[in-house]
Amino acid sequence: MGLVKNLILLGFECLSVVLPAALVFFVYRGSGTAVKWRHLLAIIVLAVYLSAVLAVTSSGTIYDAVSSGGSYARAWGRSIMSKINYIPFSQENHIMQYVLNVIMLMPFGFLLPAIWRRTNKIWCIALSGFSLSLLIELSQMLNHRRSDVDDLIMNTLGAVLGLLLFRAFFKLTGWRGGREDYTRLEPLLYVVAMFFGHFFLFDQFGLIQILYGK
Repeated sequence: MGLVKNLILLGFECLSVVLPAALVFFVYRGSGTAVKWRHLLAIIVLAVYLSAVLAVTSSGTIYDAVSSGGSYARAWGRSIMSKINYIPFSQENHIMQYVLNVIMLMPFGFLLPAIWRRTNKIWCIALSGFSLSLLIELSQMLNHRRSDVDDLIMNTLGAVLGLLLFRAFFKLTGWRGGREDYTRLEPLLYVVAMFFGHFFLFDQFGLIQILYGK
């Protein structure tokens, strides 16, 4: 029974990312843009991946900020400086932590250019990876986790390596299918919708109370 409840919790977290992405897709279709249905499948793959990243990193939500009568938010305000490491590689982190942070965002750097042709630029992927990592790091301060500039650096590097891996795959296979460009801001809209969907919809505390009566 515990396994089933954990799967329900993970499924709800995944839906909090997938549903906003699907909403953006249907808004595009409703506006008259001829978005192909296979594009939705690619978006869902990206959303499921991002939900896994947000789960693994324990990305904070608005419910973290207001839980326990807002005590998390007050504690965050009192100790914000102690929660941030601004100096690169000044902490004694295990090498595997750096490696895992690189690996975690490699699929992000691979999937974006696989879905949107315009994102096949190093500066674009580096900026996207950095921005996603920054959002995660900032949100983690709402649930008493530390934010570390090392994570930003390693995540950004991972996204760029993912792009290089995509280019190598693209060159070796000659694959040309599935890459759509409808509007310039489309990738940004989807990623923002996914992140903030999780931020506003994923009430971990409420669901745990329902499932476990705690």
